[in-house]
Amino acid sequence: MRLYASIYVFAFILLTAVAFILPYYSEEGMTILGNSISDLGAQQTNRSWVINFSIAFMSIATLVFGSYALKRHSIQLAALYFFCVSFGMTGIFKSAGLNELIHYNYTYDALHFLFYEISGIAFAVLCISLFFKIDKKVHKFQTIVVFLVVVALSLVPFQFSEYQGIFHRLIFIVTLGWLFYAFTCYSFKVKTTHYFNRISQYQKFKKNLSKNEE
Repeated sequence: MRLYASIYVFAFILLTAVAFILPYYSEEGMTILGNSISDLGAQQTNRSWVINFSIAFMSIATLVFGSYALKRHSIQLAALYFFCVSFGMTGIFKSAGLNELIHYNYTYDALHFLFYEISGIAFAVLCISLFFKIDKKVHKFQTIVVFLVVVALSLVPFQFSEYQGIFHRLIFIVTLGWLFYAFTCYSFKVKTTHYFNRISQYQKFKKNLSKNEE
C-alpha cells in the first residue's frame, strides 16, 4: 500500500505544480486566476500535453491506490472506476482553445466538458457511497463537508468568472487531497455474510481442537 500511496502523492504534487506553473509557460496572457486547467490543456495550446499527461497520470494513480484501499467494497469500487475513467478522459479529449481565429475540433471540446461534468457526478456518487461505509462519525462529517465545499467551488465561478482558474484548481486540490486522506485514514464497514461467518467459526473450532489435543 505504501508504494501505491507514494505514486498517488507524486501524481498529486505533479498535477498541482503543473496547474500553478504552466500558465507562465503557456499562451501569452494566461493567468492562474482567470484560466482554468481546461484552458491549459486546450487544443493547439503551447505545452498542453504537460497538463493532460498529469491528469491522465493522476487518474491512473487514483484508480490503482483506490482499488487497493476499497478492494473489499464492490459498490464503492464501481463508483471509483466511474470517477477515474471520466476524469482521465478530460485529459484525452481537449477543449477548444481561446484563439477565435483558429478552427478547433468542437466534437472533442464537447466531449471534454461532458466528461468533466460526468466526473463531477461520479465524485458525488463516490462520496455518497463511501458515506454509508465509513465507520467513524467524524469521518462521515468530513465527507459531508468536502462534498459541500466541492459543490460550492463548482458554483462560485458562475458568479465570479474572472476567478474561475483559482476555483478550478481548488476543486482539484480538495477532491484529490481528500481522496488520499480517505484511502489512508478512513476505516470502512465490511459486511460479513453467513457463509464467511461459518468458515470463521470452523477455523476457530479447529484451532481450539488442536490446542486441546496437545
